Amino acid sequence: MSDSKTIAITASFTAEPLQQVLQFLNNELALQLKFEFAQFNQIFQELYQPDGLLASNQTGANVLLIRPEDWSADESESTSAASREIIQKAVDDFLKGIVSASKKFAVPSLVVLCPPSERFLSVFENRRLVQDIEARFSSELVNHAGIYFLPYKEIDRYYPVEKPMDLLSDRNGKIPYTPEYFVSIGTMIIRNSQLSKDLPSKYLLWTVITHFGLAFAARWVPPECRSNIPIRSFKNLR
Repeated sequence: MSDSKTIAITASFTAEPLQQVLQFLNNELALQLKFEFAQFNQIFQELYQPDGLLASNQTGANVLLIRPEDWSADESESTSAASREIIQKAVDDFLKGIVSASKKFAVPSLVVLCPPSERFLSVFENRRLVQDIEARFSSELVNHAGIYFLPYKEIDRYYPVEKPMDLLSDRNGKIPYTPEYFVSIGTMIIRNSQLSKDLPSKYLLWTVITHFGLAFAARWVPPECRSNIPIRSFKNLR
């Protein structure tokens, strides 16, 4: 693939479950993309290493998957006031780091704010913190060339999943989401990578149908398609 472009991915959690859906969409849409993953929870290292995965990417896009609660020093204390201070400091450092690093990167960066765990949201102060973080990401990244922000609410708007969280896999392997939600994340990465922005939503939906089945894909109709695409016509979206 001499004309291939690279999607370099770094995340605050284990993101390798994305590989399957990304590769599937890549093959179906003939996008000629390559996917490379940084090591686990190496976001800050990738922002500052001149020879890191993100800095070395010369064609394509960089994707940064952020779940702020992962920046808590102690998972068992992630709902404490001290933990919130640590997360807020990490958010401060990240925003400064991505703005600085993006000026040096050769490709655009897609910053994805991923959904928090139910446990984290069980505390009122944490819910308020999540809202504040989303507002900061939105306001502080919007005016910087080469940085694109994708909040999880936008993922949920296009590709809602009934059960996005997987508590057991999160606890055992830092894999916080179900396979279905990783499909949602992966599809939005493809749609927002600046490499396939002209691909119609209908075609992306068709690729999901062929691979994951009609019953699952029926929950995925993008808002702009819901009023004029009956369930029975999904198989005709080619």
